[in-house]
Amino acid sequence: MVQSGETGAAYAPLQARGLPAGQKNPQEAYRRQKVLTASPMELILMLYDECRKRLLLGQRAMARGEVEAAHNNLARAQDILNELINCLDLTLSIGKELLDLYWFLWQEIGRADHEKSEKRVEDVLELIGQMRETWQQVCETQRGSVALED
Repeated sequence: MVQSGETGAAYAPLQARGLPAGQKNPQEAYRRQKVLTASPMELILMLYDECRKRLLLGQRAMARGEVEAAHNNLARAQDILNELINCLDLTLSIGKELLDLYWFLWQEIGRADHEKSEKRVEDVLELIGQMRETWQQVCETQRGSVALED
């Protein structure tokens, strides 16, 4: 054990060293920094990832009969879809099409929660996964075209 004043104090647990105010968890601080420094396109990917995570957690909780945990995670996935909807430019036709798709997914999550249907969650997971892959390709294409312009 490191004694106070020894040179090894830098290796003391984070709680012993104290974190800056508001930073109780180093992983949370890292995630916050990642969000703050992400491009708008990367933020969309992060939203898809978090939505998939919440759907999976909800599905697993449903399988274990943990109704409240399932509901909370599925509700969080719906919140994320609301954020994706808020990002849309509805003056573009693709924005209107995505609005319809996001709204459909939002409703399906609600039905899955109400019916306790793991199958409905699985169907939504599949669609969100495909949308995430497509958006990843858009990001890569965008990065490639920016690199060519430099």
